[in-house]
Amino acid sequence: MKKLGVLAVSVLLAGMLSGCFDSTPSCDDKEVKNLLTDILKKQVFPRFGLSKQEITNLKVSYSAFMTENVNKDAKR
Repeated sequence: MKKLGVLAVSVLLAGMLSGCFDSTPSCDDKEVKNLLTDILKKQVFPRFGLSKQEITNLKVSYSAFMTENVNKDAKR
């Protein structure tokens, strides 16, 4: 019985490490957009000399660079 438990845990661990339980967000996920906006506002925009108030007032849109194409042959 102990061997069966070790085998089950090994299979589960191998599955998680191989990507069977992939939770990678897509480019249009809200989490990805928020992270990118945060990086831009904290690290990129200040380098252009924008004030904190100007950065706070900026509206950022990501529709221009996100692809509309879908690779139907890609593994899911």
